[in-house]
Amino acid sequence: MMEEFSKKSFQVLFDFNAVIVGLNKVSKGEALQYVENIQKNIEESLSFITITRQQKKNIPLVGRTIMKQQIMVLDSLQKWCIEFKQEIENEESLEKMQELGGE
Repeated sequence: MMEEFSKKSFQVLFDFNAVIVGLNKVSKGEALQYVENIQKNIEESLSFITITRQQKKNIPLVGRTIMKQQIMVLDSLQKWCIEFKQEIENEESLEKMQELGGE
């Protein structure tokens, strides 16, 4: 199984992307709220993993490296979320976003 999975291509999918693709269907205020919700959940996950990593000193290498990976991914997502929120805030309206949905 390990050999099979190590050779297999993979996708990075996030449940919240279902929210992102639908933002062109809601008001700017709602879009900002949804992105803020996502950002809050990312921050909470990052905080939890960081605290857990600090509290548990005897984590084996494979566990430490997975936690490091998760922290790095969450950190990147947090930065992305902040930038995306700023982009929405800078839009005068969501017309450009609505065009993405083919409306």
